Amino acid sequence: IGHYMLGRIYADEKDYDRAVLSYKNAIGLDPNFSRAYFNLGYIYYVIKKDYVKAQEMYQHTVRISPDFLDDALYMLALSQKRLGKKQECIRNLEKSLDINPDNRQAKTTLARLKKM
Repeated sequence: IGHYMLGRIYADEKDYDRAVLSYKNAIGLDPNFSRAYFNLGYIYYVIKKDYVKAQEMYQHTVRISPDFLDDALYMLALSQKRLGKKQECIRNLEKSLDINPDNRQAKTTLARLKKM
């Protein structure tokens, strides 16, 4: 958990390269550390705009099936949308809503995609 917390500190300080290394160290010690995968996905998606890597991190998160699975599926869907994988995106948004029907972001994104 120490490497994970260090990663969060680095991310808060906007030192994303060091945050990535810390999260990877946390995963090296615990390959099922879902929050580390999720946070890596965020950095790859939002900061680095590397949607392939973001998708990969969110897929790892989803496989672990954490208590925030609906959010992981939502972020996976957003990554897939950026990669032009509309059908996969829609499926994951629907899965997110199956888990948490009150996920407003997933509802809104899904409604927008179905109108296109």
